[in-house]
Amino acid sequence: NIESRIQKTDQKRTMREVEEERIEVGIITVQEVLGKGIDDIVDLGIRTLVVSGKKQKDRVTAQRRFKVAQKSAESRSRPPTKSQLRNLMMTYLKNMGGYKHSQLKEKIFAEIQGLFERQKRVIDDFKPMDSDDTVDKEKVLEEHDNTKVEVKQEGDEESIRKRPGRRLKMKAIKKSKR
Repeated sequence: NIESRIQKTDQKRTMREVEEERIEVGIITVQEVLGKGIDDIVDLGIRTLVVSGKKQKDRVTAQRRFKVAQKSAESRSRPPTKSQLRNLMMTYLKNMGGYKHSQLKEKIFAEIQGLFERQKRVIDDFKPMDSDDTVDKEKVLEEHDNTKVEVKQEGDEESIRKRPGRRLKMKAIKKSKR
């Protein structure tokens, strides 16, 4: 309906009037706008159309970026395949367990997984002798006495309330030979 009205009036009006009406109706394209000179753009009020075209382009690129980010997030959230897990466990065993590639490449997934779990447990259970965690975890208290004793230190006038000394048993920590 609108296009037929424009076609009828195309013959009677000048080209400039037709373009103004096409802009009002919204038929003119961005390519047509870009083909115009700067004076024509200012005269016809096409500047707003160019801006809206840029906004549309920005919106499309933002949608593409969002879809790409969503797709990559999906692929990252997938669990690793069996072969990927096997390769990860083999790398761990080579670096931490002292195995060689030739020893591991002949084994199936279940065997490698068993070796991996055993080596992981050994390393997780190992505590260096210097660490405070081993002392705290390995203490076995013989006495449970909550009474406090006042102790005076040399050169200190204040008395300090301390618990009486406890006898501690330390579990022997063997160092593994490698």
